[in-house]
Amino acid sequence: MIMKRIFITLIVAALCLASFQTSAQQSASNPKSVNSKISEVTLFLDGAEIIRDASVEIPKGITTLKFESLSRNIVRNSVQFSSDKDLTILSVTQRNNFLAKSDKSSELEELEKRLNNLNEKVTSESSNLSVILEDMEFLRANRTITGQNATLSVTALQQMSDFYTKRFSALKAKEVSKSKAIKELTVKRDSLLRELEQIRRNEILPAGEVLVKVSSKESALFNLRLTYATGNASWNPIYDIRAESIEKPLILSYKGEVIQKTGENWKGVILRLSSGNPTLSGVLPALTPQYVRYPQVIALRGAKSMQDNMSLAYKALEAPESVEAPAVIDEKQTSTEFTTSNRYTINSDGERHSVDLATYEMPAQYKYYAVPKLDKDAFLVARVPEREKYNLLNGEASIYFEGRFVGSTFIDTNSPSDTLDFSLGRDKGISISREQIVDFTSKRFIGSKKEESTGWRTIVRNNKNQYITIVIADQIPISTDDEIEVSEQNLSGGVINSQTGEVKWDFSLAPATIKQIDLQYIIKYPKNKTIEK
Repeated sequence: MIMKRIFITLIVAALCLASFQTSAQQSASNPKSVNSKISEVTLFLDGAEIIRDASVEIPKGITTLKFESLSRNIVRNSVQFSSDKDLTILSVTQRNNFLAKSDKSSELEELEKRLNNLNEKVTSESSNLSVILEDMEFLRANRTITGQNATLSVTALQQMSDFYTKRFSALKAKEVSKSKAIKELTVKRDSLLRELEQIRRNEILPAGEVLVKVSSKESALFNLRLTYATGNASWNPIYDIRAESIEKPLILSYKGEVIQKTGENWKGVILRLSSGNPTLSGVLPALTPQYVRYPQVIALRGAKSMQDNMSLAYKALEAPESVEAPAVIDEKQTSTEFTTSNRYTINSDGERHSVDLATYEMPAQYKYYAVPKLDKDAFLVARVPEREKYNLLNGEASIYFEGRFVGSTFIDTNSPSDTLDFSLGRDKGISISREQIVDFTSKRFIGSKKEESTGWRTIVRNNKNQYITIVIADQIPISTDDEIEVSEQNLSGGVINSQTGEVKWDFSLAPATIKQIDLQYIIKYPKNKTIEK
């Protein structure tokens, strides 16, 4: 009796195991498709992290969930899966499905739409041409309207001939017009087909998939989240810098230029732009001993090169209040993140998309600079102190002054200076001239020496209706030999840099006033030698 019970128990266990194995096999061979949507994207300087959310009914037991139409460039070992209820994750598999295609770009969809329109027009014109040809054939078949023994009057014959000629000519003109239209449409269609074929070869690639095998203790509705990293996406900071006048602060518009060709379109997602770069190594480089030795002759059989990268670190700074807040700024330990307040749609088309991040009002010191020796124009420069208050990264900046574009510059955050300088272009409201002072310029011999006296006069006129502050720069030569003596005679109050010979005058100038600056120096050297200057 006991043996019989044991036997029955073993049979039941075997059946249960077989049922479990069958269920697992069916789960693997018939995965459950998950309709997930991208909710958030964290975009790095190189690469992106995608977050997908979904709600799925999962039965009790083992189920294989299939997340489809993903990026084809998923970074290996970057996939993460989570649920709002208790689920046991048995395995996670990432692969590319060559039978499924990735999302089409907006460019490809537009070209396919144009192709369909062209095909419809060709079909319509071909149908019209067929009707015209049938009418022409009908006229040819009915040119004879009487029997062999019947006679027609001259008038009737003339009327019939005129009708036939007029009608046939009109149909022939329509035939020529329709044939020409069909030919032109066919040429456009063939050109569009070639363009489409080129884009499809580069764009229609296999889609990524992630298979997650889970075990559930009960049947329920689960909220799932899939996170993974992908390549072929990046962003870089760009800026618009605007100044209405020298009496108002600068307005800096901080933007992110986003590009992505991941194979999946980001529709209505929250963007998070991070200054981090996960593609760079996060391992601190180590120094190795550096040896000093005499050179040796050795035979080289191969060469090794090693490149160590260190992840970028950005100092956590307190951000000033901005004029607008299109994004929330989060200062992390090694990066800065901008989370957009609005949702964006970024298609996988490689196009450049602009994302608003912040707008700062920057108190600036406006000053004119000029180097008359090289250029007679004065350049307006805005200097912004305490640049560490702003969350700026290296990037191109477009500059606008008084409502017009004046040029581009590059914001270099690696510079040790704590001041940002922005050139706002030339100002023709300031006249500058530089001429040689003839009365002072001369050459003469004194004993064994030759003496050259040189003088330059710079005149600055403020033609504007407001006070200006301007810096004028000039220079005197620097001696490279003990036999050559250079002595300044008159600098008009300018400050000289003895190392470089540069002389600067920093002054304010009232409207409609003039400032005269004299620069005079003497060079002495042996009279039997010639100098270059």
